[in-house]
Amino acid sequence: MVGKEIDPRLAAAVTDEVISFYDALAPEYDRMVRFQQRVEAETQNLQAIVERFGIRRAVDAGCGTGLHAIVLARLGVKVTAVDVSREMVERARANADHLSVEIDWHTAAFEKLPQIVTAPVDALFCLGNTLAHIPPGLPLRRQLDVFQGVLKARGVLILQLLNYTRILREKERVVDVRRVGRQIFIRFYDFLPGGLRFNLMILEENGTDLHHRLQSVSLFPHRFPELKAALRKAGFSTVEAFAGWDGTPFQEEHAKNLLIFARK
Repeated sequence: MVGKEIDPRLAAAVTDEVISFYDALAPEYDRMVRFQQRVEAETQNLQAIVERFGIRRAVDAGCGTGLHAIVLARLGVKVTAVDVSREMVERARANADHLSVEIDWHTAAFEKLPQIVTAPVDALFCLGNTLAHIPPGLPLRRQLDVFQGVLKARGVLILQLLNYTRILREKERVVDVRRVGRQIFIRFYDFLPGGLRFNLMILEENGTDLHHRLQSVSLFPHRFPELKAALRKAGFSTVEAFAGWDGTPFQEEHAKNLLIFARK
C-alpha cells in the first residue's frame, strides 16, 4: 500500500481501528512506556529543540497520555495537544493536573487542526511513530498540508518515526518484551504484503494463573525518501533527517529511528 491511494472508506476504518486500539490500551499505557521515568529524559531532549527553534507556541499532534505536551509546557511553551483517542486524552489531562501544567487538550482527528489552532504556531510535533497510523498517498499528503497550514512562516514540523527501511529488511517479529510489576508487555509484528500489523500481547499474573489480552493495529511503513518528497510538495523548504535527538545523522540502512525537522 506504500505510495498508493486509499479508498476513503478504508481510511475511515483505519481511524476507527486506531481509536479502538488506543482507547483499550489507555489504562496500561503509562506503565508500559514508564511515563514517570521518561519525563526527565524527554525534558533534556526537547529543551534543546525549544531553544534551537525559539518555540513559544506548539501543537502536539498525537499526544497520547501527554508526555511530550507536558514536557513542552514545563519548558514554558504554550501547547495545544490533540489525539483521536478520548481515553488517552483523559489520561493526559490527569497527568497534566498531577504535574500542575496547563495545556489546551482536544479529542479530534488531525484534519480538525485548522479549526482548533486559532493562530499560527512555531512548531508542530508529531512524535512516537504517530505518523505511521496515517495511510499513504492522498491521506498522508493531506495531513502534511494540514500540518504546514497551522505553522507560522519558518515554523518547524518535527516528525519521529521508526526506520521502516530497516524493519522491513530485517523482519524481526518481536519488538520488545517488558515486565512491569505483574504485567508483561510483548510487542511484535506481522509482516503483510501491503504493510505491517502491530500486535501487543499483555500478560498478567494472577496468583498461579496467567491471563492474556491481544490488541492489534495496522501500521503504514513510511520511509524517508517518500516522506522527504511529500514534505517538499507540502511546501516545506528544508528537510533534515537524524537518527535521534542527539543529532546523529540518519543512515537508512542502520538507524532504528527517524527524526525529521522540516522548516516551512
